[in-house]
Amino acid sequence: MKRTLLVLLALALVLVSFACSKSEKPVEPEKTEEADIETEAAIEEPTEAPTEAPTDAPEKPSEEPDEVEAPDDLTIVIGKPIIFDNFEIVITEFKVVDTVDGKYALSATYDWINTSDQEEAPIHTFVLRGFQNNVKTDFIVMVEDNSWLAMKEVEPGGTVTGIHETVPIEDINAPLRLELLERTYTFDEGVVYSLEFEDLNKYK
Repeated sequence: MKRTLLVLLALALVLVSFACSKSEKPVEPEKTEEADIETEAAIEEPTEAPTEAPTDAPEKPSEEPDEVEAPDDLTIVIGKPIIFDNFEIVITEFKVVDTVDGKYALSATYDWINTSDQEEAPIHTFVLRGFQNNVKTDFIVMVEDNSWLAMKEVEPGGTVTGIHETVPIEDINAPLRLELLERTYTFDEGVVYSLEFEDLNKYK
């Protein structure tokens, strides 16, 4: 009987020691299909850095070439200075006068100022001309006036006043357009000032 108990105890010890040694082995976690899918997705799809939308650079305003600006009003006005680069003219009166050959002429009385740095005569600086029915009137007119004053040399800053300049009239009953411009001796006339006379008889 005792011998049988010893044998049973020995078997029990063997079983206990075997069970302990088996429980010491690490248990590996089971892999699930969801874990495998997440791992593959992490490998296949790398994270992309956020990109910023390109900003358009501000456009530079286009530079326009400088242009020579003409005066706003090119109408001849009595008493208003007409300014050019080297001289100024102020017309003080318009009057229709008789010529020595029995015709009519429009006489303009003006003051002239030399604004240049050298001597100059008024007659060499500007042109006064008339048009009737879109045709330029005669160039030569003979009147008794003081137009010789326009031939005098004037020093820089000097002024000549009360000069007469006349324009021929072809038809006293037709409108006349008077034009004043700088004498340039070139084909470029530059700025042209003008005045329309609808009824010349009012200036007799």
